[in-house]
Amino acid sequence: MKFIRGSGHINIPVTWVTAPTYPNPQWPGTSIETFQVDLVISDKTSGRVEPLSTETLLCLLYQYDLWLLVSPILSSFETGQTELAKSSQPGNYFVLMINPDLTYRLGKDPDHSQPLNLTVITRNTFFHQLHDSFAQTPRIYTMKLSSALCCVFATLTVAFPSDYLKIATWGVEGYAKDNPIGVTTGGKGGKTVTVTTAEQLVEAVKGNAPKIVKLKGKIVLPARLAVGSNTSLIGVGLSAHITGKGLNIYNGDNVIVQNLKITEILDNDCITIRNSTRVWIDHNEFSSDIDGGPDKYDGQVDIIRASDFITVSWNYFHDHWKSSLVGNDATFRDLDLGHLHVTYHHNYWRHMGTRGPAGRFGHQHIYNNLYEDFLYQAIHSRSDNQVLVEGNVFRGNTSEALSTYGLVIPMDSPNTCVCGDEELDGYANLGAKNDWGHAGVNITQKGNFYKADYKFKLTPLPLVPAVVKLGAGIGRIW
Repeated sequence: MKFIRGSGHINIPVTWVTAPTYPNPQWPGTSIETFQVDLVISDKTSGRVEPLSTETLLCLLYQYDLWLLVSPILSSFETGQTELAKSSQPGNYFVLMINPDLTYRLGKDPDHSQPLNLTVITRNTFFHQLHDSFAQTPRIYTMKLSSALCCVFATLTVAFPSDYLKIATWGVEGYAKDNPIGVTTGGKGGKTVTVTTAEQLVEAVKGNAPKIVKLKGKIVLPARLAVGSNTSLIGVGLSAHITGKGLNIYNGDNVIVQNLKITEILDNDCITIRNSTRVWIDHNEFSSDIDGGPDKYDGQVDIIRASDFITVSWNYFHDHWKSSLVGNDATFRDLDLGHLHVTYHHNYWRHMGTRGPAGRFGHQHIYNNLYEDFLYQAIHSRSDNQVLVEGNVFRGNTSEALSTYGLVIPMDSPNTCVCGDEELDGYANLGAKNDWGHAGVNITQKGNFYKADYKFKLTPLPLVPAVVKLGAGIGRIW
């Protein structure tokens, strides 16, 4: 769901309520307070008003800075206004934060009074700030907003730490952007076609000419889908769903897959990237079930045979055993070495078994991902693979967050004996601080992958769970 397309304005008044504060052990001397926020999007041309009817996920008091992360995400605002009204009509939606672990509920507020001292930040761009926080007269500031906005934030203070402006990006980032070939653009500049059947989809993604293919509705693929180079395959809204068979990106270049739900692929991986370069897998949802054991389903996104310059971002992986394997066979060691550069960022893994990711022979930069109940082994670097791991959060029943020990545990597969497979150890380096939760970490050797060789936006660690839950998966960008 999107708030509005075209021009409009955001009306964000705030009412403070009397409530206790809660100590927060992560930030000594700070607290999280209960408060109410009303968000209304109205189109001045038509007078139509759309109250916020889905979750607003994160409210934090960081020293004196209040962060408000808004969902659904605003997009396609070419011009707009941010209006701070002194009051609003009763009955509009608000979000009431009730405790320090960030649980929330959606309710209605009978009255609103004071305007909020507002800062709007989108894609690391500072637009404007109201200095007199409780002005008697509502102020209107006109601003130009970029299209496909990342997020909207609000803060209560003029003094704002500059590093906290760099929250995240929804544009292509990582190896799919910064590589010797060029930025991954998919089918940009090509013809756009919308498909609703398997037959139409098969034809639409063929060939190497630039093309943008939009999928509507659920499709049961009778055979694996061969996706050609220079293709953007994009699901429309929440309806785009592929099941039956998965996707092959073989011997290709410059492919984008976004906003697709891919579930219960029995024959092979949901997506297999083989001998391909510049692939961006972004804002998708992958699932099956975890009850059938490690070999009922294969991987969700597997990257093999010297593929290179891949980014896997903002995906929701859940209820599946083996998620993402980079480098699948020791016999291809000589072929793979020097390739398999993959970025994983802002993905949400929940109720998984292994491979988040597991890598051989390559380099993976893994940052700002959220892992919940990753039952056996999340990040596994083996067979001379190198990982740079930073800014990730592990929660719930996650036994091992990171391992470089070469043993392929019995809960992974294939196995030659009940005690697992023995491979060479991998390497791991830690960049920005990770939150391991209660999970174990087993780094047997450090490598030389100390720093990513590109610029990227690192979400502050305390914000990672909410930012990822808000942004990952389908229905966020289309």
